[in-house]
Amino acid sequence: MNRTKFATLMAYLLPVIFMLLGPLSSVDLFGWIADGLAILKTFSVNHGELFSILPTKENIAPNWGLSLVYGIFYKFFGLVGVYGFHYFILLIVLHLIYKKTFLQLNSPWSAPNRMILYLFFLGLTPQLIERPSLISLLGFVIAFFILFKQEQVSLTARDVMLLSLLMVVWVNGHGSFILILVLYLYRLIFRAIFFKKIESIDLWGFLFIFLSSLVNPFGVKTYDYILETTILSKERHISEWQNLSLIQHQSLFLTFATIVLLYLVVMIRKRKSGKKLSELLHNPIGFFLLINPFSVRTISYSVLMLLPFLFSQGLIKEGGEVASDGPKKWRVAIIGLFVVFAIMLLPPFKKNITNLLPESRKSIFEEDTLWDMAARINHDKKSCPIFNDWEYGSFLRLTVSNKIFIDQRNIIYSKDVYNSNQDVLSGRSIGWQQYLDYYGACLAILSPLRNDLLIKKMIRSGKWKVIFVEKNAFLLSRI
Repeated sequence: MNRTKFATLMAYLLPVIFMLLGPLSSVDLFGWIADGLAILKTFSVNHGELFSILPTKENIAPNWGLSLVYGIFYKFFGLVGVYGFHYFILLIVLHLIYKKTFLQLNSPWSAPNRMILYLFFLGLTPQLIERPSLISLLGFVIAFFILFKQEQVSLTARDVMLLSLLMVVWVNGHGSFILILVLYLYRLIFRAIFFKKIESIDLWGFLFIFLSSLVNPFGVKTYDYILETTILSKERHISEWQNLSLIQHQSLFLTFATIVLLYLVVMIRKRKSGKKLSELLHNPIGFFLLINPFSVRTISYSVLMLLPFLFSQGLIKEGGEVASDGPKKWRVAIIGLFVVFAIMLLPPFKKNITNLLPESRKSIFEEDTLWDMAARINHDKKSCPIFNDWEYGSFLRLTVSNKIFIDQRNIIYSKDVYNSNQDVLSGRSIGWQQYLDYYGACLAILSPLRNDLLIKKMIRSGKWKVIFVEKNAFLLSRI
């Protein structure tokens, strides 16, 4: 194995190992798995509300297709199959980007190129967790490379058909399908401004792709879902939908600022050297960087376009050979160790190597994954609803048969229903006991970090007691 191949393998392995280090995420993902199992059980995407005891609106769920995939993997391969599917998708995303950038070069891993690669890794870290949004990166990369070839190359009928097929798959898998239309509209506007023309295929192509987005069980209602999710998630302070903040997102903010600075330096230097503005703005990364501060979750999409942008501007270029890594056999041994380490980080094996990991990485699953508590609930066989903190909702949907109160599908809860629930969880509501009585809750899973006031009120009332503690969660039962 020569040095270049060794460095290339490391470029693939490092993001996967970072993701495997964990702790593994269950937020969102376990809820999606539960939805997939419900579809397999009922043979319907409109199977009604099976999980929440609260009044809910119609569950418009563009995620049904991906949920079904998760359900199948979980049913036949367990969580290892689900997480393995994510790592496989990540490797495909990396390969598509590397193939169009670094792997175009004979000597791609010079020191300047590696610095760019590390910046790419840093920007991608918000998506290097086991959440369904990771899958959207694959659709975005495919759409980007179809739409943004050389700047004056026209779309073909084959391109439109591929984008339409991608749209049908994406709209039935994740709500971020609208990004295809965003990229397409950017291309239309770019060509209209710089080339003073829009070809007929551009117009009927857009129409065809839009119509393809209606090929889903909910039709045009999926667009209502996008709008409502965006508005409510911001109103309800869902972290990934919030504005980028130096106080709340220090590392991500600094990474974003570095990318913006790099982008501006490249733009200024290339313009001074006589490069046309059209050549610089062909890649829509600049547009995405403008909208990134208004939603943390969009930053990863800009990062995906960073390497193609820098490659097109000549900043990723041939370099000297990678510095010596020792004899060939040592390079093979290092790769072997990384592969073994990656395997040992999978859930069934990680507990055997926890002493080798830093404190923040020792846990197999994140704090809101309460396996022992779920086992206790299932053992006690109480069938009553569980009053729960929002963060535990998705996990409970998969692991217990009891109805719960609320989970991450926040748009299915009306404003009044959601606010009443949050008032009780915060401990501000004077009618918390009547609320729990009304819905028949006899168990509660709460966090002393977020629900401390309510926990104290419940214990002082003499009607509730703590019967189990796991991580930062209390299981309370009626007395």
